[in-house]
Amino acid sequence: MRKLGLLLLALLILGAAVMPVSAQNSLCDVDLSEVSALLTRAQAASAGSDPAAALALVNRADALLAALENRCDLPEMAISAELGDLYTAAGGFTLNLPPGWVVDAETAAASGGLLVGSTAEAARAMAGADPALAAGQAGMLIAYGSPAAISGGTLRAGDLEAVTRFFQIALGSTYLLEGNPAYFLLNGRSAAQLGFSGAGFEGQALIVEPTPGQFAIVAAAAPRGELNALIPTLQAVAASIAPAAQ
Repeated sequence: MRKLGLLLLALLILGAAVMPVSAQNSLCDVDLSEVSALLTRAQAASAGSDPAAALALVNRADALLAALENRCDLPEMAISAELGDLYTAAGGFTLNLPPGWVVDAETAAASGGLLVGSTAEAARAMAGADPALAAGQAGMLIAYGSPAAISGGTLRAGDLEAVTRFFQIALGSTYLLEGNPAYFLLNGRSAAQLGFSGAGFEGQALIVEPTPGQFAIVAAAAPRGELNALIPTLQAVAASIAPAAQ
């Protein structure tokens, strides 16, 4: 019993220690009431001389805390690519474009997103479901706004995980997904990464929350075998997105 009591105490201390970390990223903004309830039930079971039930409840609480720790202790992704001029998009946000990249403003107005590319042809190609990109070309499609705005009204509200799940389903209905979403910190902000591919290209989407309640998704594409070289630029562009000054 003494060992179980010490384990309960250790878990309670761990739970208290986890809370301040929530300031690090939005994924830490979670409700610990379920952990607390499990520990309370475990304490009652222990006092009632039912160590097996108490230990089972402690194990469940421990698993929840471990999952929370993983969400809070996200790796920081270092930004290594250099960007060029600041661009103010019609969607109410700014970003820094990669040097030499161009914006296809005409197609962007029709598609509802910002289209950028290493060439004008690459930028236009990003309006299609299966962008045809020549060797050495790359492009990005960028959407910004509330969960409702970037999901076409499907999401009324939601956090980073909810927005990421939406795009995971949306991308998965058309493309081959590369595993589950990965979460990390990008310039101190929580970000989600989704890998996908089509008939003739490889892609990666980054989802960030530049300001509370406003999200940006940056979907980048490159010819097969060229995506890895594009990823540092994709990360730098996503990290540069900010709401436009009012």
